[in-house]
Amino acid sequence: FYIYFNLANALCEIKKYEKALEYYEKALDLEVDNYLVFNAIGLMYQDMGNTVQSKLYYQKAINFKPDCAEAYMNMAGIFMKTDCFENALKNYLKAYELDKTDSKIPLCIANTYSSLNKFEKADEYFALTETIEPLDSKGYICKGLSYSDRGDDVKAIECYEKAVELEPNSPNAYILIGNIHNSNKNYDEALKYYKKADSVEPNVPSVMVLSANVNALKGDLKNALITYRNVVNLAPDNDEYKIVYYDLVKDYLDSKKEKSNAK
Repeated sequence: FYIYFNLANALCEIKKYEKALEYYEKALDLEVDNYLVFNAIGLMYQDMGNTVQSKLYYQKAINFKPDCAEAYMNMAGIFMKTDCFENALKNYLKAYELDKTDSKIPLCIANTYSSLNKFEKADEYFALTETIEPLDSKGYICKGLSYSDRGDDVKAIECYEKAVELEPNSPNAYILIGNIHNSNKNYDEALKYYKKADSVEPNVPSVMVLSANVNALKGDLKNALITYRNVVNLAPDNDEYKIVYYDLVKDYLDSKKEKSNAK
């Protein structure tokens, strides 16, 4: 059984889905009621973007093993992606009822309550997440996003700073703090945090673009242009970056021309 099952899983990792399904079916020939296979086939269909088949197989996994928390989690994830938050919540809560040791489950519940604007309940499950896994930066990132949804930038930044403390070599929290300062037009602070993100994970075009855009907003077209030129070199196939770069070239040349005429 496990030879077929593990081979199918390996084939899924390299996206050989049709062949993987053949081996999952061979595994089921040996153990017709094995929930692991149904759950794995559900994941395979989810990766293929077939949510109908995916939910069908997660339900089969649940039918054969009603205490399979993973299948409920996977089912909930499908509902979250389609904004069916109430259905997602129902499945997440069932998963938590079955497994109270996995910090991902209360975190997903907290995120779902936030999506439903039920922030008191969200905070209850964020607290549970921190109790189970106090050193997980992702929990603080999600909690910060929840506070941002409530319009509480101060508490959001506190959460992101805690995430930085726990995982200083991840750019995510720096970017989110920068985004808050950017939206509040605190451009120097935004630039500082975007640069921190770039320092821990250099040469990521999407991060470099954030700094370039802030420089453009500050009127520093020269530095914005330099950064976008580097971005285009790193991502030559991205047409959107090229369009912005050429627009910046035009704006920069126009500004130089205006200054020259003014003299």
